[in-house]
Amino acid sequence: MVMLLCIAPLLSVILSILFGSSYKNVLLFNVSANFYTNIWTSFGIAAALFTGVLAMVDFNIRKELTITLFGITLFISAILDVYYLLILNENVVGKDISGNLYFIWWINRMFYSLTLLIGTMVYLKIKAKNSRTPQQKNKIIRRTALICVLAGSTCVLIISNTDTILQRKLVLDKIAQIDLFSFLPLIFLFVWAAFFLPKFMLRFHGIFSKLLILSIAPLFLAQLFMALSAEVFDTYYNAAHYLRFISYLVPLTGILLNYVDTVRNEQRIIAKLDIEVKEKQMLTANLIEREGLLANAEKISKLGSWELDIKANAYKWSDELYRIYGFKGNTFQPTHAIAQQVVVPEYNKKLTKELSNAVKNKTTFAVEYQIIQPNGEKRYVLN
Repeated sequence: MVMLLCIAPLLSVILSILFGSSYKNVLLFNVSANFYTNIWTSFGIAAALFTGVLAMVDFNIRKELTITLFGITLFISAILDVYYLLILNENVVGKDISGNLYFIWWINRMFYSLTLLIGTMVYLKIKAKNSRTPQQKNKIIRRTALICVLAGSTCVLIISNTDTILQRKLVLDKIAQIDLFSFLPLIFLFVWAAFFLPKFMLRFHGIFSKLLILSIAPLFLAQLFMALSAEVFDTYYNAAHYLRFISYLVPLTGILLNYVDTVRNEQRIIAKLDIEVKEKQMLTANLIEREGLLANAEKISKLGSWELDIKANAYKWSDELYRIYGFKGNTFQPTHAIAQQVVVPEYNKKLTKELSNAVKNKTTFAVEYQIIQPNGEKRYVLN
């Protein structure tokens, strides 16, 4: 799909239909020369701003650095595009602003390509270390945002002095032509895509990273078309803005699809947990039913049962054992001291010895001894 969207401007170059220069008739209305540039730039700004906002929302939810770092870059690029759009629609009588537009485009693309390259390098360095706490991640995001804002402010400062720079720098005055400066963003994008993006893919396997790879095509083609542009608002110029919009749209689509995938995974986890909870509820119900049957069987047969947690030194008696010992139901937590009190003193030594041997040798035991109930009645029991 992305490749088809990238082919569209190539066809327009041949047919000169979609991205015509000068004046075009669209739906029976005459449009100005900058109509297509305004449309694609506005769409690109909206996509980049929305991507930046969604990236911050994603960070607040998942505390994942990857999408947020790219989102901040796109957000600042969108701010620079707003400045570009204002210059684009500036109506200065008798002034040729074509050089300004090419120069502002070049500054924006330099910012975007360099931040992609440096941001990926920083991410790989961060990812190489151990997992960080949410507080550390928040600190990284704040620092990244501050650096991007400072870099963006520097770009705005440079752009605001475009006239002075173009007057003093002859090579920049010809930035509309095919020269080294036009291809500098392409060089940085190539280094990013060839050397750092593969490493990034190995460490981040989400849908966002896959679509980030697809965004390389419109990024390269946008800068290439701008380098081939001979004058503002020609076919190459408008096609470059269209491709820049596509390069912004692809990461936005990646974030949205990543969110959909996350929601689906959460739904699968919730469904799995729901099944596990129901299974545990059934097991608990069966256990309660069996305990009830066991209690009835003990009551009928006058048999009691007990458990001893050796590590915690904690006893557990069945309801029938409470009754055998002369107590009314499960009214207290049995202890070793209480267990000794119900045994007639002369039998305590024998019972303790048998129990110790059974624990030590991990065997069963059987011992008959006499107990004394709270009402003073004595009984013989077999344990």
